[in-house]
Amino acid sequence: MNLRRARTSLTAFQRIREISEGQGFRRFFAARTVSQLGDGLFQFAAADLLLFDDPGANPALRLLVLTAIVLIPFSVLGPFTGVFIDRWDRRSILWRVPLLRAVIAALAPIAALAGTTSVIFVVTVLVVLSANRFFLATMSAVLPQLVPEDDLLEANSVANTGGSVANVVGLGLGSVASGLIGGTRTAVLAAVAFAACAMTARRLPVHRGLEPHRASLWVEVREVLAQMMEGLHVVRRDRRVRYGMSAVGVVQFLVGGLSAIVVYAFVVDLDLGVNSAALLLALLAAGIGVGVVLVPFVGQRIRHDRLVSISFLVSAFGVFMASSTDVSRILFTLSTFFAGVAYAFAKIPVDTIVQEQMEDQVRGRAFAIYDMLFNLARVAGIAAVAIAYENGVLTRAQIASVGIAYLIAAGGFAYWERRVESWRAIPTPADLLQPGELITVRAYAGSRADEEPRALVVGGHELPIDDIEWRALVEEGGRRARVFVVRVAGLRVRLANREDDDTGWEIERVTEVPIG
Repeated sequence: MNLRRARTSLTAFQRIREISEGQGFRRFFAARTVSQLGDGLFQFAAADLLLFDDPGANPALRLLVLTAIVLIPFSVLGPFTGVFIDRWDRRSILWRVPLLRAVIAALAPIAALAGTTSVIFVVTVLVVLSANRFFLATMSAVLPQLVPEDDLLEANSVANTGGSVANVVGLGLGSVASGLIGGTRTAVLAAVAFAACAMTARRLPVHRGLEPHRASLWVEVREVLAQMMEGLHVVRRDRRVRYGMSAVGVVQFLVGGLSAIVVYAFVVDLDLGVNSAALLLALLAAGIGVGVVLVPFVGQRIRHDRLVSISFLVSAFGVFMASSTDVSRILFTLSTFFAGVAYAFAKIPVDTIVQEQMEDQVRGRAFAIYDMLFNLARVAGIAAVAIAYENGVLTRAQIASVGIAYLIAAGGFAYWERRVESWRAIPTPADLLQPGELITVRAYAGSRADEEPRALVVGGHELPIDDIEWRALVEEGGRRARVFVVRVAGLRVRLANREDDDTGWEIERVTEVPIG
């Protein structure tokens, strides 16, 4: 009990320092930040070639076409992708996908020779940017393997800080590089970053997901469809996950609308070029950084679900700042700082909610569905603004409309959060302790596999061990495993930790302890 109190009394900085001491998490962090730096570089290289060079009369409409080409194909395939994340070797996904992106991005200058509107160039951009969502969905699925469950909020804060800031820094560098050396050469710089990510991710200590399965192609397709429907069912039946994903959908819809407004204002209203976005992106990165630093501290005092409403209020403040006068580059740029803060206050808590609520076996599918919603909502937001511009709605009116939408969302999700809290039932140990579940085991002297277990952590809940009935080092099929049979809340639980992989502790069997 004293150890538990000592653990929960750690400050956010102390927790982050402990998390960062783990070699697996450091590699995870490095791979994610380098990948998203390259992603920012490539995104701006593509924007320079496809948007700023030929924006047309309605740049928001051109942005819609570009975003739809990039995001919709992955979004349609997203649930299928999640099934493969749960079935394939996750470490292989994390290094082979960025390696593929590096090769294709390096060929972008050759593809551009056919013209930036040619099929070959559009497919190049499509593959490089869409594959990033597959990579990030896998990263989200493996994070709980690298840190204890009760440290997920801090781990997400650190990971989102590095990833989001690196992406914005990459966009800023891409803005400068595209102005100096052109978009095609900037794409080659992105390829170097993707290759570095592949080298780092190859050494991540994560397991493959489900056991390998061989079957005919048709059987595999049917199984994918069945597992996809199972993942959708699991997401739908969890009220907190529905709340979190709905919040992300609204956030992305409004972010998409703001993106279209900024592009139109910079290109048409202010007549600015590709280099004009550098300062805007720098303040966006600063806002994300500030938001991510604040989230762990605020999250210790306020429920994760409640941070979502705060994010909408912060966004509304920034949006109304930009609409207070005529279209102004200075106010637009300053408002992006608050957009960055708000993004952190929405994205990090929702990531944590999904990770806490979803079991490891379906977590990949849950995050693929999450990404599908994430992408489609942004496309819908851009479409709404592009259509409004086509019908003559002015920039200032559009900004005011988005600000009002943020205020409505803040009130609506505050009400929904209170309903979720009132509906939320406390799960019983029997609900939490399910055979096949991968869990965290707390030990008296630490968390190593050879120490005496004192508590099980599953689904964000810590269950103290009442008694250890049996312990052994067993060998089955040439594989050694440390096994404990423990009593927890009237249940007899058999735990195993295999020495030849990094899957951690697994619940093998759960039975009730007979009364008397």
